[in-house]
Amino acid sequence: AKESIFSGRNNVRTFTLLNEGFQDKFGLTGSEVKTLLAEYSFTNKWDTIRKWYNGYRIGSCEGIYNPLSVLNCIANQGALAPYWV
Repeated sequence: AKESIFSGRNNVRTFTLLNEGFQDKFGLTGSEVKTLLAEYSFTNKWDTIRKWYNGYRIGSCEGIYNPLSVLNCIANQGALAPYWV
């Protein structure tokens, strides 16, 4: 129904993890996580966060981090937990 001529969304393209041009758009990159950590004075937590949340590999792009986990970690004053359950 999303591509019906009556839906108003009949010209939308769907991008997935397999589209190379969008591989780094499905999460936070390592540099984006470092920027967030610096903004909230958690730069000393980078190695721990990198090891704990590990980053996903999407296509040829390595180190894509789950935004929910990283943002919850920051919101909870750097407490590491399995937020993505």
